[in-house]
Amino acid sequence: MFSRQAPPRMEEVTIDTVAGRAVALVGHSFELQNIELRMEFGDGGVAVLGDAGQLQQVLLALLVNAGDAMPQGGQVVISTERAGQELVMRVRDNGPGVAEELRDRIFEPFFSTKEDGQRTGLGLAIALGIVEQHGGHIELVSQVGQGSEFIIHLPVAAAEMAQARGEKQ
Repeated sequence: MFSRQAPPRMEEVTIDTVAGRAVALVGHSFELQNIELRMEFGDGGVAVLGDAGQLQQVLLALLVNAGDAMPQGGQVVISTERAGQELVMRVRDNGPGVAEELRDRIFEPFFSTKEDGQRTGLGLAIALGIVEQHGGHIELVSQVGQGSEFIIHLPVAAAEMAQARGEKQ
């Protein structure tokens, strides 16, 4: 299934809508784990050209990993900002962070830091593939003891770029 990912069905979508749906799916489990989830959408209404379901899958993978890293509670913040022709979305947690020696492997298929049988090790690999299929990239910034931040860069939709330049569509 990992090798047969469906190509994205591209349409203009807003990240705040996609994130809202992902948050609705993890909200109850986060409440039970005492994890505070905040959304700070500076430019979440900016449209990107993408597959809403696949982008939601990316966010779910990041949120589930954050929740797994903080079984005793913590905080997760999803934020967005526009940076030129990109929408930058950050998913930041205050969990234990990722050790430096593991950071280069974190997006490898079947790599997991969790105990055997708990996870497949495909979530972040699939997330990376989806983001790249959308013309973007994803990076991890993490420090042990201070949490992790996944930063996703996606190109804004053509209509958004034209509007920013003052052109009519």
